[in-house]
Amino acid sequence: MSNTTRMPCYALTQRERQVLYHLSLCGRASLTELGRQVGLSKQAVSYILHRLESAKVISSYYAVIDIYRLGMTHFRVFLKLHKIKSHEEEELRRYLTDHPGISWVLYLEGDYDLYFVSWSRDIIQFQSVLDDVISRFGNFIQEKSFSVATHIEYLPYGFLLDPPLAPSRSLHFGTARADCELSASDRRLLMRLNQEGRASQKVLAAQLDLSPSTVRNRIQKLEDQGIIIGYNVRIDFARVGYLYQKVLLKLNDTSAPTLERIRDYLKAQTGVIYLLRTIGPYDFEFELITRSGETGYDIIKELRLHFPHAIHSTGVTIIKGEPKFEALHLN
Repeated sequence: MSNTTRMPCYALTQRERQVLYHLSLCGRASLTELGRQVGLSKQAVSYILHRLESAKVISSYYAVIDIYRLGMTHFRVFLKLHKIKSHEEEELRRYLTDHPGISWVLYLEGDYDLYFVSWSRDIIQFQSVLDDVISRFGNFIQEKSFSVATHIEYLPYGFLLDPPLAPSRSLHFGTARADCELSASDRRLLMRLNQEGRASQKVLAAQLDLSPSTVRNRIQKLEDQGIIIGYNVRIDFARVGYLYQKVLLKLNDTSAPTLERIRDYLKAQTGVIYLLRTIGPYDFEFELITRSGETGYDIIKELRLHFPHAIHSTGVTIIKGEPKFEALHLN
C-alpha cells in the first residue's frame, strides 16, 4: 500500500478543543453562540477557527443529511487488494474519489485496504456503480465485502475535552424512509450545505441566486422534514495526534433490546463517534478515536466481557485517509 505524507502533529489548546467539541454539536453555530459556549468573544472564536482551518485541522463543515429521507440507501463496499503497484493503487483511489456515484472513500489498514459508500436509490443503481469499479480494477481485488447501513448515529466529540464528556445527545441517520420531493433550488441548496455547512445565508443566496430570506426558509423546511438532521465539523484526527478506527462486530443476538444495550454501553466509552447498524457480513459497527499508538482492543475486550453471549467475533481496521466524505449527488 502507498503511504500518505503527513504534516507534523498539531497540539490543540484547551480552547481549541472546546471550540471543536461544540462544532461537533452544531457545525453551523454562529461565532456569537460558540463564544458564549466557550467563554470567548466572537473575534477570538473567529481567530481560532481561522488558525485551525489554516493548520488543516478543520477540513470542512457539513450538513448531516439523512439520505433515506431522499429515497436513497447507504450501500458500502470493503476491498482487499493484491498484486497492485503503487501507481495502479493511486489510479484506483482517484477513480473512486472522482466517481459521481460514490459518496465516501476511506483508505484502510488492517483486514481491508479500501472502503467506499454509494448513496444509491436502489440495488440496481448500486450494482451499476460496483460494476464500474470491478470492470476497471477487478484484477487487483482479492476480496470484496458488501453491506448496507440501516441506521447511523453521530456522537459529539467529547473525547476532545478534559475530562472527556459523555454524549448528551446525538444525530440519527436512517430512522425512517421517505422519498421527499425537492425543487431544483432545494437540491442545489442541499448540495451546497453538504459541502459548506457554515456558509452564511447571504453567501448561499448569492451562489444560488435566491434572496437570504428564501434561503433561510428553505433551510428551515429541510430541517423540519428531517432531511438535514444537523451540522458537523470534519477534523483530520491524525493531524492532532489521534488514531481513527472502525470496529466490526458479528453478533449472535440482534434483538432490539440487545442492540440498545450495546449502543448504550458504547456511548459511555470515550472516543466512540459513530454507531452503525448494518446488514451484511457484520451486524454492527462503531468508529473510535484513540490517542495515536492506542488501539481499540481494550474497548473490544471489555465489550466482549459485557456481552459474552451476543458477540460472535470482531474485526478492527484503521482509517488512514478520507479523500471523499459524505458527498451528496442529486440529479
